[in-house]
Amino acid sequence: MPTSGRGTMVRLFLGPSDTYRDQPLARAVLERAAGEGMLMAGVFRAESGYGASRQLRTWVSGDVPPDFPLVIEMLGLPEDAQRLIAALDRMLADGLVATEAVEIWATSGRGSGPCPGPRG
Repeated sequence: MPTSGRGTMVRLFLGPSDTYRDQPLARAVLERAAGEGMLMAGVFRAESGYGASRQLRTWVSGDVPPDFPLVIEMLGLPEDAQRLIAALDRMLADGLVATEAVEIWATSGRGSGPCPGPRG
């Protein structure tokens, strides 16, 4: 079923040592996002920022310290994102989830246009 190109971006901020059922939480979230039909997902390590403590952490050079937070961005159709958010609510002991309505555009060698979604 083609979509109008509307989607939802779900961002999750979590600690790198967070776990869910004895596996890294980031991996569990990616697996759940795929299972809920999200179009894409990526995990990024922050270079600087702060969390609930409001203590600013920054990194100047070398490797990013292993305790810097992770950000997971997941893009999908609104109904898939709602199912994912409900699942995240059950999975997370701590963390922050943010959502944003977006217009999805896909590019290919044939030009660009609204993304038909995973069922198109």
